Amino acid sequence: MNSTIKKLLTTNQISQKEYDVLFQDKNDFPSNQIDYFNQTLQKVITLQPVSQYALNLDYIIFINFELENFNLPKNIDFNYNLFYGKTDFSSENYKNNSQHKVSLQVYNCTFMGKLVFIDTDYDYMHFNEVEFYNSIHFSDTSFSDISITASYIHKSISFENFKFETLNLEGSHLPHSIFKNLSSSNKKELKDNNFYNKETLTIIKTSFEKQKNISESNRFFALEQDKYLYSLVFKDLNLEKLNTKIKKLQTILKNIWREKGTIFPLFLNKVISSHGTSWIKVLGWVLSFTILVYIFHEGLPNSKKELIQLPHKAVELIDPLKIFKDDYLYKSKEFWGYVVRIITLYLFWQFIVSFRQNTRRK
Repeated sequence: MNSTIKKLLTTNQISQKEYDVLFQDKNDFPSNQIDYFNQTLQKVITLQPVSQYALNLDYIIFINFELENFNLPKNIDFNYNLFYGKTDFSSENYKNNSQHKVSLQVYNCTFMGKLVFIDTDYDYMHFNEVEFYNSIHFSDTSFSDISITASYIHKSISFENFKFETLNLEGSHLPHSIFKNLSSSNKKELKDNNFYNKETLTIIKTSFEKQKNISESNRFFALEQDKYLYSLVFKDLNLEKLNTKIKKLQTILKNIWREKGTIFPLFLNKVISSHGTSWIKVLGWVLSFTILVYIFHEGLPNSKKELIQLPHKAVELIDPLKIFKDDYLYKSKEFWGYVVRIITLYLFWQFIVSFRQNTRRK
């Protein structure tokens, strides 16, 4: 029961007929009654106390709900609502009549029809434990914080020209998702800290893989691995007992030591090849390592002739076909030779994997 609207009824601010129409099932709702429902809904919105942080619209059953038809000056919570027909949260009127960015929170609701957000700017929007039987469409929208968690979307959900500061899709079932032109609302490049968790990035990466968009798939795979690395290093850092910098540092070091078998290769892959997605980055490391090996083995070139021969000799020192065949290259420097061989193999393997990752086709 909606206690706020019930109080309006008991104080005779709304009639029993108005009260009933709000909670009446709208599955076969007469079309000639929709205007009456909308008028009653606006009346209830207007009568709610100004001091109330968010409008209380709990348990109302909506039909073809459009924000632009209502004067909504506050934040809105939808709890245990049922929406029939199309639901449209696209409204310049909603945005312009607010003294601040509007926030929307939806919990345990069901949307039978299509849900759209077009050209809309919100502070935050949270959907939790919501079931969508039709499609959801975001286009030219901006959110400071958006989450769709523990929700089930039976049809498609699309994000086009979608800006946000933080995004969370944890625990939601999105079998048909489309992402196009995702960007940060603060005009910075998207980083792993724009996403609440690894699961959100996995959903986006998988969507791009299904679209056969290899470059975006690689981009979000790298962010996914960055988020995974971050979660391992900074695990349990927000616990209340960790109230000093020393305790937080101790926790980080314990995490690194406990997960060293995972953290070290992840960190190495991040530094060398952006998790196997940048062959150019690997090439830079190969060139740097080649020069380092030459300087350690031969010293700095002292003449023009040595400088001219430097590229040939440097390549010879890390040539896989020679360093595993010719022992004379590292004679009297056997240990250094083993180090060079291991690093060379690793760098060439990273180069092959990264190059293949950027040129693969499905």
